[in-house]
Amino acid sequence: MPHKSDLEKWNDAMYVAHPTPYQNKVAGIIERARARIIKELAMVKKSDDLIEIGCEQGVLLDYLPDCRKKVGLDISEVALKDAKRRLDGRARFLKADAEKPIKLPANSFSVLVCSQTLEHVKNPEAIMSNMKRLSKKNARIVISVPNELFMLRIKTIFKKLGILQWLFPGIEEGVSEWHLQVFTDKKVKELVEDDFEIVAHRRAFNIYLIYLLRKK
Repeated sequence: MPHKSDLEKWNDAMYVAHPTPYQNKVAGIIERARARIIKELAMVKKSDDLIEIGCEQGVLLDYLPDCRKKVGLDISEVALKDAKRRLDGRARFLKADAEKPIKLPANSFSVLVCSQTLEHVKNPEAIMSNMKRLSKKNARIVISVPNELFMLRIKTIFKKLGILQWLFPGIEEGVSEWHLQVFTDKKVKELVEDDFEIVAHRRAFNIYLIYLLRKK
């Protein structure tokens, strides 16, 4: 078995420690709202070739409509094992570091999704560069990130009221240890402005910022 890098080990550990709370009380409602908006913006058709960069356990990839080709990419081997079980042969999975050149042909995908991943990496520009290279002309590219500063204000208020852990069991009180970036709408626009056009911008309870992009 190939030796795991420190980055792979760290992502495995973070995936286990901080699972996306699709089923947890209020957090689950917010996560499902994010997934619905992504589905609406991605507009997946039977003829599409789709890749999700940072697919984790495959919940979103499973939720998106089936199409000609589905690919899930993640650096965490632990997450990919869960995703493979969930999708049960309905998608192809690739273990890769999305901050490095992804070894797939250019212009391969008509739908690209990167949800709750850009905040976990040191170099989100590298991921955007990969998506630009992998996307076909007029591809639908959907990204989502946490609205971190708003989330911190909400956490502070709920903590003072004594209801933070009741509403969001297990949530970290500050910025998550898994988050290496703090995104705002302005920062997202700066990230994408050189290579992409923002076609649509939605919010899930103002907790998540979600964008439909098209490469220039």
